[in-house]
Amino acid sequence: MSDKESLDITKLEGTNNYMQWKFEVEIALEGKDLFSLVDGTEKKPGEDKPAELKVYNKLSSRAKMIILCSIKQDLRCHLINCKSAREMWDKLSELYGDTSADAKQAAWKQFYAFHITEDETVRVQLERFESILKKLEDVDRKPSDEAIVSKLLTSLPEKFELFTIAWECTPKDDRTQKTLIARLIKEDNRLSEKEVTTLALRVKKASLSDAKNDAKNDARSDSKKKKRSKKDIEELKKKTRCGVCKEKGHWARECPQKNSGKSESSGKTINSTTALVCDITSSYKCVSDSGHKDYFIADTGAGRHMTFRRDFFSEFRPNPGGSVVKVADDRCIDAPGIGTIIIQEKLDEVLYEREIKDVLYVPDLGCNLLSVGSVNRKGFKFFSDESGCEIRDKQENVIARGVPDGNIFRMLFKVKVSTECNAVRADGQDPKAASKQHI
Repeated sequence: MSDKESLDITKLEGTNNYMQWKFEVEIALEGKDLFSLVDGTEKKPGEDKPAELKVYNKLSSRAKMIILCSIKQDLRCHLINCKSAREMWDKLSELYGDTSADAKQAAWKQFYAFHITEDETVRVQLERFESILKKLEDVDRKPSDEAIVSKLLTSLPEKFELFTIAWECTPKDDRTQKTLIARLIKEDNRLSEKEVTTLALRVKKASLSDAKNDAKNDARSDSKKKKRSKKDIEELKKKTRCGVCKEKGHWARECPQKNSGKSESSGKTINSTTALVCDITSSYKCVSDSGHKDYFIADTGAGRHMTFRRDFFSEFRPNPGGSVVKVADDRCIDAPGIGTIIIQEKLDEVLYEREIKDVLYVPDLGCNLLSVGSVNRKGFKFFSDESGCEIRDKQENVIARGVPDGNIFRMLFKVKVSTECNAVRADGQDPKAASKQHI
């Protein structure tokens, strides 16, 4: 190995980078068939074998040169009395390796203190965790596979809650460290991609009262509400584009273009509006553009069930105060109504009929969303893994299923559209009613 190749190795600085240095030097020595001299596998020939001894000494010199050139100059003084590559290797391990009782204790502290955060990718953090395991392995203290799996599961942030539930449903023989690490990386990639390229509804409710009355009524109304919400409302307006003129700074109902033809003397006051602030990205829009407009998508971020299909509703009523949904391109789209949808799904050869209550009607949404949060709030449980998803009731009965469709879960139930609600089935099969279960 040339001097240049030696310099490409991370130079040993001390205890802080010993493990990284050791890993790189081992590879470099193995690549030149020299590591057997360092770990003692190849013994030094006796004086009675001069030819073999000459070859050994030459290879040993090359190994010593690689080790010497891979450490910082101020550390080389510790190797002056070392006669062989093996002695140099052992000396550096003694000085900087994690073999002492203090080093063992430090490695255990790192193991127990390890937690996965959302500040960096799971892959990077798991590499750091495996480095901690390597330190424990070097001192013959590596934890069992079960202990490692348990540690990783308890170190996960809240966004992996559904993953943890799915893992508990995994066959026991498959619950290994290797499988868990691979699935964690895959799940982190899926969640990260969903945040950027799929619909992630984060529904927040904010009171957006705005009286359009005469100046006296405005003054009386604003004096009470400025203290509570005016600042938040104005900040939200600055970030939101009007659905009429596409300009920021006002709601669609306040737009001068929309209201220019209305009489200013009408004396009417607009009711309070609830704004549903959401992030709608291109992925779900592509779903709707592809022609698949009949199914629902399970979304873990949506706070409410939503649909853009008016004909889906078996019972419908106007939204008294009106609602708007803010999408990722800063448009505000209306949610003028709310109601009930009847769904049907065949489970174990039995056709079940259930209701989804409090579904928002959002004509411009372009897709149908089943809110996982709303499902959980009503006492049901949502489970998912790479094979699909299920909704179960309190008795652990499956009441709805979904299958993967790219980065989303497409629900398998069918909507019984309003024109079919009172129709008699031609095949004579009546669905089994489960009306008490409102998803």
